[in-house]
Amino acid sequence: MFNRNCGATTGFNTQVSIISATATLPNNAGNTLIIDGTVPLRAQWHLDSALHLAGLGSAKVFKQENSVAGVSVSYGN
Repeated sequence: MFNRNCGATTGFNTQVSIISATATLPNNAGNTLIIDGTVPLRAQWHLDSALHLAGLGSAKVFKQENSVAGVSVSYGN
C-alpha cells in the first residue's frame, strides 16, 4: 500500500500493488487498487492466495482488480 501525488492539479490517491516478496517495487501505478484520497486501508491475508482489503469507505475508485498475480482480492468497508 502506498500513496501517490500525481501533480499540482490532482490530489493524493491510495494505491495497492501485489508483487512477489523478492521483487523490487517498480515505480508504476498500483496493479490492484487505486482510490481517490489518502485512505487508511486495512489488509488481511487469507493464505498466500487471498487478500481482503477493507476501509475503502465512499472513496472514488479508479482501479479495482479481483485477481492479481494468482491472488484473489476481496473488498469491504
